[in-house]
Amino acid sequence: MLLNILEGRVALYNMEKWLARTDAELLFGRNCSSNAFNDTRLAVCLDRIAEHGTDNILAKIVTGFLSRENQSSTRIIHNDTTSIKLLGAHDDPNAQPQPARGHSKDRRPALKQLIFGLALDGAVGVPLTCSMLAGNTSDHTANRLHLDKLARVLPADDEATIVADCKLVDPVTLGKLLIEGFHFVSLLPATYKLRHDLIEQVRVEQTELPELHRSAGRTKASPPRVYRGRSVVRDFKVTWPQTSDDKPADHELVPLRFLVVEPSQRAEQEEAAWARKLEGEHKRFETSMRALTKRTFSCTADALEALAPIVNKLAYHAHHVEIVEQTLTQPRPKRGRPRKDAPPPPTSLVFRVVQRAPLTPHDEAIEKLRFHSRYYVLVSDHVDQDTWPDDRLLAEYRHQHMIEGHTGSRWLKNVAAVAPVLLHSPARIAALGLVFVLALMVRNYVQFTLRRRLPDTGETVPDRLNKPTQSPTTETAFLSFAAATVLITHNPVNGLRRSILKLTEAARTVLRMLDIDESVFTDPPPRIFPSAGPKIPEM
Repeated sequence: MLLNILEGRVALYNMEKWLARTDAELLFGRNCSSNAFNDTRLAVCLDRIAEHGTDNILAKIVTGFLSRENQSSTRIIHNDTTSIKLLGAHDDPNAQPQPARGHSKDRRPALKQLIFGLALDGAVGVPLTCSMLAGNTSDHTANRLHLDKLARVLPADDEATIVADCKLVDPVTLGKLLIEGFHFVSLLPATYKLRHDLIEQVRVEQTELPELHRSAGRTKASPPRVYRGRSVVRDFKVTWPQTSDDKPADHELVPLRFLVVEPSQRAEQEEAAWARKLEGEHKRFETSMRALTKRTFSCTADALEALAPIVNKLAYHAHHVEIVEQTLTQPRPKRGRPRKDAPPPPTSLVFRVVQRAPLTPHDEAIEKLRFHSRYYVLVSDHVDQDTWPDDRLLAEYRHQHMIEGHTGSRWLKNVAAVAPVLLHSPARIAALGLVFVLALMVRNYVQFTLRRRLPDTGETVPDRLNKPTQSPTTETAFLSFAAATVLITHNPVNGLRRSILKLTEAARTVLRMLDIDESVFTDPPPRIFPSAGPKIPEM
């Protein structure tokens, strides 16, 4: 399953067909046939993983990784959660984890889902913890569960800094972080007044912030990306974990560091976004008013009640709308021309909504909001400017793409296609989730090793455009083995014999960088797999 995920995933029920074109003996041992890996046997495998516990299996692997020699005691851990949409029926109320509808990050709210959490270690991107939780689990709860798992697998003497998005910033979660001995770098949510106050202070002072980082633009013609910022220390309320159910939680003001950041490219992005916001609000108002001005109301209160939902949505414009009285002539009770001595036709008093002038933008308020939108605020408990200067604080948060991009959640959900999942048992879904995490572990380790050793040796491998590169992805490196050819001959005395007919120099380079001998193409490993277990009727 790991190999299939790394090569390009097929559904579990197609694994037999996929392995049929593979030398199964060379992978799994002598006398091992590809037809042994049917969906029934793979289902048994997932059940056994669930029985042993996904956390227990991953913890043993991670503990072995962290106990290697020359390991640094200072760690940067990137944490994130995402949703995995499910297909099919999952109606067992006792199933764990429980599929449920919740906030769908895939924008598929009609589907049930599970919440998938992941934590990656440093530049290598090795998964340290993973979790599969009920579909309606909040991000705050998921983060706290991850902290418990990390505290169990990390060495006690390690100094770990958790880098995560704004969902980490919660008084209870921050209290748990500090109690467990973790440091953190995160994004201060826009819901906190402190964020507004810090950015407003920059606006009032009208001074340029110090430059923290500069990098090239997306293209040669693009201007460089410049990050400016300045940090201050402020007291922030945290909630310490309760020691018992009957004792209320303790609150305390703790000094934390807040870094106000102004990225140059954000100003361009926000300007385009603001133009869309203002135009969208104007169009929505005009559309609603066209329908409303055609209606009549029996009293002012009714007109105001109909107008309120429209004007209350105006955030950036002032309206010029009034409620006016109007006398309407009612039709006569009989058709035809009235007699000369007929009384005047009946009338009625109605009320209409009238727009006296177009919308007027709140220029001062909009300019202030535009200014605030160009900034964001980072929060951390690293208050020492000497060991953690502002540029380091910013750099660690900018590396959050480690877990959000192609070495983390994006690879799992898009490249590896972990979602959507169609399995009958949520326990098997959780087990399959562990398999994907282990595949990500291998993938990230291979990529990190190649990118570290190729520049040291001066060697290169071809990229997808057949140009030499020293920073390939794992997928690009695997392309070097597409043309690998092994000849299998049979001798009555010696049995099967394999010899390499074709192996590109790029493939040999990749093997050297990974300390893998070419004999993996000719010598089957010892057979370690037991016979197939009991059959299960369906996946």
